Amino acid sequence: MYVCKAVDADSPTVATQVRWIASLASKPGIGRVTVLTGRAGRADLPANVEVRAFGGARWPGTIAGFLAQATRIRRRDVDFFFVAQGGPYPALLLPWKLGLRRPLYQWKAQPHVSARMAFYARWCDDLVFTATPGSFPADAKPGGVVVVGHGIDTDLFRPIASSADGRPVRDLVAVGRVSPIKRLEVVLEAMARCRRDHGLTPTLDVVGPVAGEVHRAHLEEVVAEQGLAEHVRFLGTVAHDDVPELLAGYRAAVNFSDTAFDKAAGEAMACGVPVVTTNPCTLEMLPPDLAPLLGAGRDDVDDHARALAEVLRWDAGARAEAARRLRETIVASHGLDSLFDKILRAIDDDLAPG
Repeated sequence: MYVCKAVDADSPTVATQVRWIASLASKPGIGRVTVLTGRAGRADLPANVEVRAFGGARWPGTIAGFLAQATRIRRRDVDFFFVAQGGPYPALLLPWKLGLRRPLYQWKAQPHVSARMAFYARWCDDLVFTATPGSFPADAKPGGVVVVGHGIDTDLFRPIASSADGRPVRDLVAVGRVSPIKRLEVVLEAMARCRRDHGLTPTLDVVGPVAGEVHRAHLEEVVAEQGLAEHVRFLGTVAHDDVPELLAGYRAAVNFSDTAFDKAAGEAMACGVPVVTTNPCTLEMLPPDLAPLLGAGRDDVDDHARALAEVLRWDAGARAEAARRLRETIVASHGLDSLFDKILRAIDDDLAPG
């Protein structure tokens, strides 16, 4: 049984779940996949997938709705529970895990583990799967954290020429839900420092929903304070399927978040777009010689500006070589094709007698 917050190919934030479910359902030995989700939207899924929603089309399900759907679970219908990302589901499923004697596994990327997540890992999850070694602390589940990658659809996210000569037309892009943890104001300060110290004023397009009007107003205030009003655009959400074509128009993406290895950063790399980052979980999976060029210290604005200027000054040859190697890294370690092969092997090993 597959459990997630939403299944909706039209969502700019959770569309990946549709591809994950389809990939799992296609693996040898998987007969049927039952999906328990808070919200079900458009999803083209194989015939062996059944989606049971415990919420409405526009709102997530309640705990009561989840429990009502969970009462339909029978032991014969479940080999194991798999929770994708977060939510209270590991704890809610604990009675069924124990009563049906079925293991519960979770994919989670969160380097800063809350007390609640620590409880889930310790008492509810049999194994925790994660994207990179730093994306989930090993000490939160000793012997039970397995690195499997981020599950990026590298057929969808691939390099696309942006014009007849293939040259990008804008400088920087930030893709994904915009919240304080993404530290976009730090990116804006780095852009201003890049202008002051390196004679370059990059453009930046912010693509994705902003978490509340207060945060948007704060960012717009920082834009004005830094004198970047003519260089920064807030473009709103873009359909997930349209992101690869969008990315083709930029010299680099930026990701200064305090999260785990960000899916948006991996998708950009799969498209051959370099990512300037301060994120340790992103830096740890970059090719060793590219990490010092694309990476910068978390709070070192001079280093941020240096990294931006360096990437923006790459010639076509340097950009093409970096694009090739970044995509190879994502395909090899974070591709969707291999994600559930790795997960299912680990589950088989966990279930093996002795």
